[in-house]
Amino acid sequence: MWTAYKNYWKNYFNFTGRTTRSGYWWVVLMNVIISVALMVGFVAAVMAAIVGLGDKIDTNASSSEFFHQLLAAGGIGIILLFFVLGIWVVLNIIPNIAITVRRIRDTGLSGWTYLISLLGGIMLNVSSERSDLWWMQLLGGLIALAFFIIYLMPSDQFAKKG
Repeated sequence: MWTAYKNYWKNYFNFTGRTTRSGYWWVVLMNVIISVALMVGFVAAVMAAIVGLGDKIDTNASSSEFFHQLLAAGGIGIILLFFVLGIWVVLNIIPNIAITVRRIRDTGLSGWTYLISLLGGIMLNVSSERSDLWWMQLLGGLIALAFFIIYLMPSDQFAKKG
């Protein structure tokens, strides 16, 4: 597990080669654990600030005023955890794309197939607020499901035989 995670960071810009099924899923697990820990810390800091405010919360305040009250009560802890969470997300964008492209290549498909998964994600995001685009949400969901299955496939599953 640690080797896979170390390779994830060492291959930050490596879009060639392959990543095994286990190597990919160990990285996914580690990133989920770290992300959840950061989010729990952030939510705990916000909740502590809300509890600290107690009766001082202005229920008629706008969201902007409430945010300022929250920052005054939680201060640097909330800002720091929000900043760390944001940096974590940004730092993981490129290596996540790289390891996913390598995983797709390991199944025998072209790395460019990854662009289809991006299309599915865009379709899901665009259609999430509009009920008249149900077909786009369905199609985006099917694309996401197809790529989840691809990530589960063994090496060279789609390679041309013979």
